[in-house]
Amino acid sequence: MDAELGASLGIGRVPAGTYLATGAEQVPIAGTFEHPDDGRDATLSGAALGIAADQNAFDSCWVRFWPPAGNPLELLSIPVTANHGASEAVQWNSSLGRIFNPPEAFHALPLTELTIAAAAISAVLALTSVRLRRLELASARHIGVTGPDLVGVTLAETTIWLVPACVIALSTFAFLAAWQNPDPLLAAWFAGARVVGAAAAAWWITAGIATALIREAHLVRYFQQR
Repeated sequence: MDAELGASLGIGRVPAGTYLATGAEQVPIAGTFEHPDDGRDATLSGAALGIAADQNAFDSCWVRFWPPAGNPLELLSIPVTANHGASEAVQWNSSLGRIFNPPEAFHALPLTELTIAAAAISAVLALTSVRLRRLELASARHIGVTGPDLVGVTLAETTIWLVPACVIALSTFAFLAAWQNPDPLLAAWFAGARVVGAAAAAWWITAGIATALIREAHLVRYFQQR
């Protein structure tokens, strides 16, 4: 009997001498079997199985074997009748039986494109953040702050929040790389770490360049456009 069906009937672990009362007679239950929803055919889900001796042809049969063969019907020790239409061999579990190559799937990920996209988005956001402060930065130049000093202050302010953000992101990637991963986590962690590193470097460099381009002569225009 299917374990889910047994649980619905109040049968957990089947002790010896357990019977299922039907309309005609009591049917002994030998045990329960697991049939999880993991991609396999749901025909046996919620079913009760029993041994039957019948001389007639069956509609279908199940064969458990490994490795897969081109014609699993050759493994049967009983003849297959040909007067009921063509027979068809199908895979019982259509998803778990597929060949999966984790390294190949990992290398097929668009990691380079993601790294470039992260750097580009980070650069745009950094440029926007400096542009929103251009009146403040130009005012600092007007009162005598030199260009290199202004760039240094901007980079220092950026570093103050950028370093903790990178630490949090890299720690999160380390947890995700180790979670249910039987392989060494360094390769999986590095895939995320280089995206974080590219985004952080793009933000830091763009913020410095954008600050260096701020001109004191544009102070009035910045004030008018505020």
